[in-house]
Amino acid sequence: MVKDRKISIEFDGMCQIVIRFLDCINLHHQRCNPSLNNHQNLDDDVFYQSWKKMCDADSKTRNKYLQHGKCIKHALSNNNGQEQCQEIFQSYFMSPQFTMDSIENTVQHGCCAFNKWQHCIDSLIQQQCGSEAVQAIQNLIEEASGGLVSSLCEKKMFGRKSKACIGKKQLAYSKLNQLDSKMNSTLQKYINIFGEFLDRIPDEYDDDDGDVEAEANTDDGNRNGIVENVNNSYEQSTSSPPPSSLP
Repeated sequence: MVKDRKISIEFDGMCQIVIRFLDCINLHHQRCNPSLNNHQNLDDDVFYQSWKKMCDADSKTRNKYLQHGKCIKHALSNNNGQEQCQEIFQSYFMSPQFTMDSIENTVQHGCCAFNKWQHCIDSLIQQQCGSEAVQAIQNLIEEASGGLVSSLCEKKMFGRKSKACIGKKQLAYSKLNQLDSKMNSTLQKYINIFGEFLDRIPDEYDDDDGDVEAEANTDDGNRNGIVENVNNSYEQSTSSPPPSSLP
């Protein structure tokens, strides 16, 4: 099957954007943690290494996807299929529950949402493109996640029809403390950076209005509380300490 040139250009463009973004994050993290060696920082970043590998011109994952990319793109865009699948995934992450959940509950509900989304797009692709195309998109998603999908969201535990995903079972999930050290370190780093990002979001409020200022302070408190809850939950779920705080 011949690779589509337009799909290839789009894929390589996506790779450049994501790798540039990960480079920026790692440079920021190193600047705020002077004791880290930048080379070591990148070597230990599971997402960075996985994307570099996947985006290489000789990558099997990349080239297999490009063989089926045109059909996959058509299958997902036909009749707003992709948007319908995204709604399944976003239903949890855009809900108030997401901001209040512990990290363990976030893993459970997030993995359920992810596997439902995966089944949705797999079904669309299977109907129009066949099983090889389904395997190609599954491999792409797995590598794009740095292996996190298979590490955390096992279908045996979080399949769309599992007890955990139909509301019949609340899991005491301990998979987080079983991740390998590089994945653990990478997750902690991005959680910390996410918290720093939220802290730096400017408040678009008029300081002269006391009521609005009070509302802004409330939002600040809520935002900081979310970050603190995430970090505390993650610390309790893993054996490794969190990285040093960003300035």
